[in-house]
Amino acid sequence: MFKQFNISILFIISSWTCSLHAAIDSTYFKLLDSAELYITFLEKDQQKADIYFDQAYDLLNGLNDPLNTAIFYFRKSKLEMFRENVKLGEKYCKIALAELKGEQNNILYYQIKHRLGNAYYIENEYNKAVNQYLEIIYSEKKEEELSEEDRLELKKIKAYSYNNIAGINYVLSAENNAINYYEKSAVLFEELNNEAMLKYCYFYLASAYIDKKEFEKARENILIGLKMVDEQNNTIDVADFYLTYSHYFLEINQLDSAKYYIDKCLLIFNEYDDVLSIHKANVFKGEYLLKTNKYHEAIDILENGYQDLIEGHSRKLQLRIEELLAKSYMEINNYRKAYEYINLALKSQSNILQNNEDFFAFEFDKRIKMNQIFYQDSIQAISDNLKISKIESDLKEKSILNKFLFFAVLVFLLITVGLFYIVNRNMKINKKLKSSINENNILFKEVHHRVKNNFQIISSLMNLQKMAVDEPKIDAILNEIQQRINSMSLVHELLYKHDEVDRIDIYEYVKELVVSIENSYNNAKKEINYHIQINKIELVLEKAIPLGLILNEAITNAMKHAFVGNDKGDIWIELSSISETHYQLIVKDNGIGTSGVNYRSDNSLGLDLIEILSEQLDGKAEIKNEDGMLVKIIFEK
Repeated sequence: MFKQFNISILFIISSWTCSLHAAIDSTYFKLLDSAELYITFLEKDQQKADIYFDQAYDLLNGLNDPLNTAIFYFRKSKLEMFRENVKLGEKYCKIALAELKGEQNNILYYQIKHRLGNAYYIENEYNKAVNQYLEIIYSEKKEEELSEEDRLELKKIKAYSYNNIAGINYVLSAENNAINYYEKSAVLFEELNNEAMLKYCYFYLASAYIDKKEFEKARENILIGLKMVDEQNNTIDVADFYLTYSHYFLEINQLDSAKYYIDKCLLIFNEYDDVLSIHKANVFKGEYLLKTNKYHEAIDILENGYQDLIEGHSRKLQLRIEELLAKSYMEINNYRKAYEYINLALKSQSNILQNNEDFFAFEFDKRIKMNQIFYQDSIQAISDNLKISKIESDLKEKSILNKFLFFAVLVFLLITVGLFYIVNRNMKINKKLKSSINENNILFKEVHHRVKNNFQIISSLMNLQKMAVDEPKIDAILNEIQQRINSMSLVHELLYKHDEVDRIDIYEYVKELVVSIENSYNNAKKEINYHIQINKIELVLEKAIPLGLILNEAITNAMKHAFVGNDKGDIWIELSSISETHYQLIVKDNGIGTSGVNYRSDNSLGLDLIEILSEQLDGKAEIKNEDGMLVKIIFEK
């Protein structure tokens, strides 16, 4: 009987403990729900949310339950993220994950991983963010193990994870990856009937296709998105699509249509006082003004929004503004400001690379190389224009002085003897003309000498950079850029070494270029025979530099790819006049041709550059396999 009494007492105590625990549990979740309401809806009163969190934390000690602890810190992280205290939000997410101890059977695990990924995203730690999202996407959780509610929640989390990975790729100009992930997120958002996010998928898909220059696909996505919004109501959604439409029309040079949609979206953004969106729209307005030759107005608008976009972490637009400002200042001949913004653009591009070296796809690497060529050309153009301006100023001053002396001598000679004046004046004029010609030749040679020295400085800086970087891929890229710089430097070296200041002997140039390439790339010391067949041909600077770059790319491609597995080979270089108006260039090797190597590999821009530079020569390139690789270019004299 005593034993039965003890069992009854234990049962009562156990029941009372369970009831108490359930009551505490219920109160705890009510407090957390109240806190979240004040974060999101009820006047967004963060102080009241703090009060409820403090009360919930007091109850948490009585529960002594890791799951409830994880829930507390997960919800607390939301408050800190709303406060833009991202680091603390990140910390709370990590504490919540530690409480779950890697338990992936609970949907809460994936919710925490997604929020942690968002924290990394906001802090521009893209590698870490993508790792969190991918763990969610490729989770091995079987759907049949989840309730219907959790199954929908996991699908929603995956949809947002795809969307955020796409956003990261878009920010970093990896458009192919961005499009792939936006399309995957759109499929899931459509299944979830989430029309709001589906609209934004089409919006960003259109933007990515514009950046890829696939304008028809961009327009298709814009039109699909516009069907999903009510154009009769001037909402932010509608304005975002108008902004993308203006970008589309700018890229295809339909400037009137671009201005129409820029003005429409600015009207809506101003109505909602959306400052960041106003500045984004003004970037496109600045580009429109630049394309319509209103350079000073473009500069005013772009510089006004520049600092705000930096603070808003819009790196892609920041880089775009810096490039547009550099172009605008070059158009008004303010080369110092143009140089300043080109350096800022290079710094922005370098920062993105430095923070996310392991993340980039090849397409962004290719964009980097093309941008570097653009920046180098721009810097060279600025440098040349500054020097030419100084030369013109010096010549103007000398011209004024010469005129003064001329009139002084004229008056003196008229007072003396007319005939003696005429003879003497002619002698002096002839002497001055010769002196002026010699002086101009010296000045031009000095210009070429300094340009060559500048190229050497750039090449030396790149050598220093190669010594500081222990990465074969980057070292190879720097080698290629360095050889291109050397090919241009060689043109200026020949110009200042010889009497002709505006044209060079191509045969001599090719011989020295071959030696330079041989020293750079023939590390294996293969026996390569060069057959140079060039008659007496001289080209002006405007033709010599692009032709030199073409020769550099063709010979380099042959050196690197044609003789794989062979110890020797032959390369033929021919330049001849085929008519009164055209030259023909042929670079041919007897290597393995295209059967053994992919000349258009993801790591080389050589053949693309050959085609681009051929157009610059008003010519056409033909690249084919003919017992080896053959590059033939016919261009105007």
